[in-house]
Amino acid sequence: MLERSGAHAKALADFENDRELAEAMVKAEPDNIDAGTLLQIANAHIAIEKFRLGRKDADVQPLNNAVAIGERLYAANPAEHFYRNLLTGGYSYQGEIFFLTGQSGPALERYTKGIQMAESIAASDSDDLESRLQIAKLHDTIGVVRAHSREWDLARREFDSSEAGLRELLQSRPEDAEVLYASSLVKQHWTLLNSCTRTKTCRSTSWPLASPII
Repeated sequence: MLERSGAHAKALADFENDRELAEAMVKAEPDNIDAGTLLQIANAHIAIEKFRLGRKDADVQPLNNAVAIGERLYAANPAEHFYRNLLTGGYSYQGEIFFLTGQSGPALERYTKGIQMAESIAASDSDDLESRLQIAKLHDTIGVVRAHSREWDLARREFDSSEAGLRELLQSRPEDAEVLYASSLVKQHWTLLNSCTRTKTCRSTSWPLASPII
């Protein structure tokens, strides 16, 4: 992923191209739900990348609009895992924006909604390993937010939950690159947490986040 390598500007450009294509599809077929969904996904990606880049034109409203549309689609199709997956990512992006702007409380609320959505998928389909991966990632991310709030014990609890979920996944997916990457992040976060508890402070720029994949 370009975002993971730090190539956020290139990722943003790619998502803007995706948006242009989706806008053309929507213009050609205004009632095409799939085209409209692709447009909202592109808008969500663009919003988060602008915040990650610290752009002055970063605006959370396109992401909020995309999430609201996703919630309406989910309400109309509650058994559809696709919309639940989208909302898992959408809530997580909202949480990340709150975290990047120093709002830990709202960040935790959004990340928790993301976990709840992923858990609903896992509960209805025990073979869905992706939802279990997203749950593990979100526990790790919540641990980061807790660490920044100096809630050391709560952070440890979240990292423990994340590690337990990832270990279980590695038993069935020992060479899965995404699971291995998430596992490496948790180890890195444990190291940073130990440093935090010594210095009694944490720097947000030191903590890469394992964002769910939309």
